Amino acid sequence: MQVGSRDLAFGSLYATGYYRYEHPHGILPTLHQAWGEAAAGGYFNIDLLHPPRISECDTVAAFNKGRPVLAAAHRIDPATLVMAFSYHLATEFRNSLVYSWLIVEQLIGQIWDELFLSQRMSKFQERIGQLQASARSAAVRIEFLTEAGFVDRKLYRYLQRARSARNDLIHKGSKPSQGDSYFSLVALALLLELICIKRSVHFDAKALLKGFSKGGRQPKLKGVIRAEEANWSAVTHWRAVKPIPGEKQWSVSYEMRPGLELVRTDR
Repeated sequence: MQVGSRDLAFGSLYATGYYRYEHPHGILPTLHQAWGEAAAGGYFNIDLLHPPRISECDTVAAFNKGRPVLAAAHRIDPATLVMAFSYHLATEFRNSLVYSWLIVEQLIGQIWDELFLSQRMSKFQERIGQLQASARSAAVRIEFLTEAGFVDRKLYRYLQRARSARNDLIHKGSKPSQGDSYFSLVALALLLELICIKRSVHFDAKALLKGFSKGGRQPKLKGVIRAEEANWSAVTHWRAVKPIPGEKQWSVSYEMRPGLELVRTDR
């Protein structure tokens, strides 16, 4: 059985053995929360008060606009591209960085094979074999592409920031920041734009990055919170949740089962 990040939830476990789901991260823990609170789809009901609307014509227009871009950047997997941006919006910056850097390496590989090597072949064909043997990693190829003028100073900085963060994540387990994830997405978008320019395909990197942020912008808080701790000026919708054994609002007896209640130990 495979467990993903969307299967996780945060909450409070009381000494009575009862657990309160407070911040579910996906459909399954949200379903468990609904069962526990005897309130099916509470968050979903609130979301439906102002649901996002995407029309059929918008979907068709987006598909027609994106098709030539994906045809130009034929090495990338559209699903991986979507996950890179989706994880960033979900503030899961580790996953976003991993997927976006995977796309970056695929784009660098395409630029290297189809643009850089063909350019060098026309000038000095005897060096192609040596270039292919000595420049297998993305880091080395970035340096060659920079020297050849394919990568400008701004894109170079984005690539170095993203590559460093990705290496720290993979080799040291370091947590990437929102900025690390964002700059990797920027590098991805600029490389995609470069390929489209060379293929005479219209693509606007700024349009792809619209709505994304490198820091400071926090998602709307959605979850269980104590009334005395809430910032009521920022609350748009709310509903009371039923108390469970272990909370001060619970005043009646509750079911006890052997092994359910937590026992404090000396350790």
